Amino acid sequence: MIPHTAMQAAAQNDAGLVAESLKGNGDAFGKIVARYQSMVCSLAYSATGSLSYSEDLAQETFVTAWKEQRRQRQLAREGAGR
Repeated sequence: MIPHTAMQAAAQNDAGLVAESLKGNGDAFGKIVARYQSMVCSLAYSATGSLSYSEDLAQETFVTAWKEQRRQRQLAREGAGR
């Protein structure tokens, strides 16, 4: 079991990575992918039973997340211009 303080530190680190990623920092997003890719693949595998399909689903999940961040940045810029 992970100690409570370690979980808090990881959550704070994740929050920082997400904040940087939302600013368009590709390195921060890459760290998020590296941290969670195995978990997403495992979840997809448990749902599909197919290793290759689970890898495809995991990749598509992160591609979609990156595109959604870009869309959110654009919406924020447009909202700031009002």
